[in-house]
Amino acid sequence: MKRSIRPAESARRQIAAATFLLSEHQPAGTTLCSCGRLLPCTVAIASSRAHEHNSTVLALLNATMELPTIAVAGR
Repeated sequence: MKRSIRPAESARRQIAAATFLLSEHQPAGTTLCSCGRLLPCTVAIASSRAHEHNSTVLALLNATMELPTIAVAGR
């Protein structure tokens, strides 16, 4: 049976993967990426977007907390 991954853990893994891919796809000169693709490198663009998206998801998940229920007096 496959273990389900929590959203925050998934976001952290996606950020780590995107960071690694970005480190492998840096501009090498004026027209080429270090992978040999023409700039702008589509892998670098997709990795940057994935990093940004998952960073936002992680920030929202970390900011979310369950608040206590407060009794409201009768009106």
